[in-house]
Amino acid sequence: VPNRTRYVNAGQALPALKSRQVEIGVKHAGRVFDWRVAAFAIRRPAVSDFHSDDGAASLDDCSDADPCVRRSDGIAHHRGVEAEADWRIGDLSLRGSAMLLRARRSSSVNASLNGRQPTNVPARSLKLQAAYNVTAVPGLALIGFLTHEGRRMVVPDNSVATPGWTRVDLGARFTQRVNTQTVVWRVAIDNATNRRAWQEAPYQFGHAYLYPLAPRTVHASLAVRF
Repeated sequence: VPNRTRYVNAGQALPALKSRQVEIGVKHAGRVFDWRVAAFAIRRPAVSDFHSDDGAASLDDCSDADPCVRRSDGIAHHRGVEAEADWRIGDLSLRGSAMLLRARRSSSVNASLNGRQPTNVPARSLKLQAAYNVTAVPGLALIGFLTHEGRRMVVPDNSVATPGWTRVDLGARFTQRVNTQTVVWRVAIDNATNRRAWQEAPYQFGHAYLYPLAPRTVHASLAVRF
């Protein structure tokens, strides 16, 4: 519990809680094409703040004048399907993954939270990666990434949400031998389209925090392997 005067049990450790996860899937490995599909279900304990005078759950509106008790409060159910695939053909390789997730609160003392989506949990995500080895320039590889995430809830009652976003990253890698050493040059452009969006939206201790995507960024590196 945060060591703040607005909590009656400030500084105390909450009892140990247990998460449970069940997963079932199937995968295939081949010379050219690999794929994996899995379905999962997770029961994750949740915590909330409760008014100390009447025991009613609050929406994290504690204050020094109206202190609260922080304790466990119901469960967050996460159910979803995740798929991954790898495809290799000549100098081109592709990799992708996708996830669909349905996350909901349940068994909360505050009935208005039951059935709501937990904060900072996107309902879908997609990742694609492509790498091409340039035959005309041995050691050179061109790389591209596409990342997409769905909207995230900002507050527990789901009245505010951040929209989904898509980011594109581009890069190149050049590997060469110098005497007995391997030299790897890298250059990349992150967020090549300079997409502006909220990447994370964690909610903690009565406050919503918004973390933006980093703007377009160019970086380079050199690694020498002995």
